[in-house]
Amino acid sequence: MSIEIRTMPYMQLEDPNAEKCEYKIKYMLLGDYGVGKTSLVNCLLQRQCGADGVIVDHVEKILAHKESGVLCLLDIIDPSCSDKNVAFVHKYVRRRTCYVLVFDVTNRVSFERLNYWLNMIKENGASPLSYIVVVGNKCDLDDQRSVYNKEVVQWTRQYCGLFSCYSEVSCKENYNVNKVFENSMSSIYENIVAGGYVRPYDVGITMIQRPLPQCVTDCISPVKRKDKRCLQSCIVL
Repeated sequence: MSIEIRTMPYMQLEDPNAEKCEYKIKYMLLGDYGVGKTSLVNCLLQRQCGADGVIVDHVEKILAHKESGVLCLLDIIDPSCSDKNVAFVHKYVRRRTCYVLVFDVTNRVSFERLNYWLNMIKENGASPLSYIVVVGNKCDLDDQRSVYNKEVVQWTRQYCGLFSCYSEVSCKENYNVNKVFENSMSSIYENIVAGGYVRPYDVGITMIQRPLPQCVTDCISPVKRKDKRCLQSCIVL
């Protein structure tokens, strides 16, 4: 059985800021089928809906760090977590910078099942330095709530470690969705700057290589190479 993947490659992004991104940070959404993972992505991308029958949705989004203005490219994997597709989810778990564990605040079973998804992350060799965001969707249905803020915060602190947080969102109302990604990306970027990742690649962080200026390319080209002084002047400029 082949895996159907919808992807928006980095080089095809229409955003003019794409070439200005400094880091690529890998995200993965996990949670029971029907809790609203794809709705979360749809809200972030401001798209109406995803394609039917897609087993793995691979999208990208550019966000800026608030204080520094540094742009980061979020590489987001949203796999279908229905029972028949769980086997395929395992292959995408490793080397992700941030795991977003989603549940439905009106469905207690979906919250209790977060233990299963967290164990999947750990059993597949995810780095202990990966950031974990627990997201409770459908907070607009407060009268139908069966999971409460206090117990989720306690669970997150107990099982997800210090590098984690909990947020409630409403995909229906588009409430708090962007903040989930903006705040987590900011925390990750600040940890990069502080030297918190000895081997960033192990947690799915890569520095985006920008093309060299044409003057430098001409200087180091075997065909157009000039003298060393020219190369030095190009680099200084």
